[in-house]
Amino acid sequence: MGLAKKSYIRIEIPIKIEQAQLDRKITELPEEELLSIYNEVYNIINTEALAKMSKKYKESKSVEI
Repeated sequence: MGLAKKSYIRIEIPIKIEQAQLDRKITELPEEELLSIYNEVYNIINTEALAKMSKKYKESKSVEI
């Protein structure tokens, strides 16, 4: 099972896709593959770095006020 070829999702601007916008289901990913994808995304999005950036941003905003 899985997709016929490697696929990508571009997430430059977060958007919400409504159920009605979906045309048809192409395939269903096995749970192991889905968990693997989640792990890859989690590793790419370094949560510690995001927390530091968020803290730095909040601190810089509080100084400007």
